[in-house]
Amino acid sequence: MVLPGFLGAVSGQGGVVVPGAPGTLSLEAGSPTSTVIDLSWSAPSDTGGGTISGYRIKMDGSVIVADTGSTGTTYSKTGLTRATSYNFTVAAINEKGTGADGNTPSLTTAATVPGAPGTLSLSAGSPD
Repeated sequence: MVLPGFLGAVSGQGGVVVPGAPGTLSLEAGSPTSTVIDLSWSAPSDTGGGTISGYRIKMDGSVIVADTGSTGTTYSKTGLTRATSYNFTVAAINEKGTGADGNTPSLTTAATVPGAPGTLSLSAGSPD
């Protein structure tokens, strides 16, 4: 005998499940380009039947934000090392838990080069 609702719960129907992956994650150089990367993505089309409450963000496989606590779909990672490649992923969170990571784009921070020095001026010194 199958209890009413049991089959639906097993197959994920009739209740809230974790959300699907967010839309495509894009990375852009922030300001300054040598130490900041700006992330943007779209909310998942599959909310799992629940309400999206935040996002988990990973950098190079490690969680840097466990839960943004916001439905906003942008984030700026600061304090990065110049001329270094970074990979990011984002996953949506609803009342059931954290869904799957989306795509994993990478971006390399700029290797800023110092500007030219100012005008060099020379003057004759006094003999000692």
